[in-house]
Amino acid sequence: MDNLDKYFDAVRDMFLSDGWQYFLQDLNRFVTEANDIRAVRDAEDLFYKQGQLNVAEFVLGFEESIKTAQQAQEDEETE
Repeated sequence: MDNLDKYFDAVRDMFLSDGWQYFLQDLNRFVTEANDIRAVRDAEDLFYKQGQLNVAEFVLGFEESIKTAQQAQEDEETE
């Protein structure tokens, strides 16, 4: 088993954990609240919120991107 396989196994275990599910719930609540721009004070605060949302969206899409990468690796190995 190479390092990439170990990585995929480890993140798959993480995705199956209750902690990951709780984290995603919290992150989804954060995104909902952060999308409310009524509390934005100025342009700097708006850019800060945009950065926060970019990171949150990356994390929310992480599981799917890992599944896609793992499938691509498996397809490559079978060719």
